[in-house]
Amino acid sequence: MSSTPPQTPRSHETGDRPVHGAAAAASSPKNRATPPHTRIEYPSVVALCNAIDNFLNATAIAEEDLAIKVSHDQFLSHEVTTTLSECTRQRRRFSYNPETQHLHIFGMARPLHDSLSTHMSRVVVKMAWDHWFTQDEILQFDTAVCQFVLPRSGYTGKTGSGNKKIPAWHKTPDVVAKYSDEQGDTYPLLVGEVGFSETYEDLVSDARQWLLKEPKVRLVILVKISEDSVARKQWQKARRDAIEDFIDRFCDAPARPKPCQKPKIVPPKPEQEPTATTGGKHQHGDDHGSESDAELYSEIGSALEVKDWVGPITVFMEFWRRDEAGQPVRQGERMQIMPAPPTDATPEFRITDFIRQPITDPNRTRRFDIPDYRNTVLPAAVRGLAKFRAIDACRSRVRNPPPPCRSLPQQPSLLPFARSIHAGLSRAKLLI
Repeated sequence: MSSTPPQTPRSHETGDRPVHGAAAAASSPKNRATPPHTRIEYPSVVALCNAIDNFLNATAIAEEDLAIKVSHDQFLSHEVTTTLSECTRQRRRFSYNPETQHLHIFGMARPLHDSLSTHMSRVVVKMAWDHWFTQDEILQFDTAVCQFVLPRSGYTGKTGSGNKKIPAWHKTPDVVAKYSDEQGDTYPLLVGEVGFSETYEDLVSDARQWLLKEPKVRLVILVKISEDSVARKQWQKARRDAIEDFIDRFCDAPARPKPCQKPKIVPPKPEQEPTATTGGKHQHGDDHGSESDAELYSEIGSALEVKDWVGPITVFMEFWRRDEAGQPVRQGERMQIMPAPPTDATPEFRITDFIRQPITDPNRTRRFDIPDYRNTVLPAAVRGLAKFRAIDACRSRVRNPPPPCRSLPQQPSLLPFARSIHAGLSRAKLLI
């Protein structure tokens, strides 16, 4: 983050010269326009809805998120809420932060983000296997991820356009341990946030939001994953021929015309009705959910070289809690996960991070198994990302086939037309 302090407005922006007439009226506090550096630009509602629709219907499926600036009024508008309902039908996660006015819609395949959830599931299973929980305690919480709607505390501004309704903070964590009270209301105790496309500052903002807005939250786990995209592009450049051969090998041959063959025109099939499993619309030939697709994707995952699709990965983790004054603070030092440090840190969970009211010893702790996360879960997640990127490349090749060979005729043959002209000229000579 930049350490440059914000510029303080100066009352003598026009210098020491006196200002008269129209210039004086324009520079008065009543008539002065908003300075350019404080004016916030938002896309129109139409452009916003189009951007969301395009993202939801995009072909890319691997770790692709949409982050866009959205005003309070736009987020609460009928057009945007209707468009966002498609996220629910597709089981897409999205979040809206009214503090920063950012709408974040998550991609369909997020193996790196899901890695923490996978590891936490393994942790909870091991805890239960080792009887770290009692039988009654383990029934007091669950780890099913869901969206939480939290109030925007401390909001004193206006939403604009005369709308006094204040948008809530919509957030779906990557990991959660939550409980339900007697009224059926759900509250998170432990949440985890993973950042890949997100910045570290975004993760810290999330941690602060959770700890300040939801008093029940006791621990926030932050995991930042970074990829060396420069090294990946250099490697891909050196392996260009091998990668192209790999894509050609797994492309759908019947759907992709070869360079020196005439394209085969297949009539479109009617659109299929929304399904119960996805809730979204599918088109025949583009649903990528058939048995043959699953077999093909499995073959791609088995045959690929991870380094061809994913660059070197760096991962670190932080635990965030409240201090004695109730303010969010990082607990201990930042913990390196990948590459492996000389000595691993030993962060610990508390029983109260999972259980609201422990039945037995309330001071129980359990170590977060960093070696298991690094050596078992993360490699599988990285390979999953490589697989989805390879699938995206093959699907893109199918949708954008190479142009046909130039030796093929692109226009109808002129030979019949030439013969008719020749016959007409012959008849004209006979008449003469």
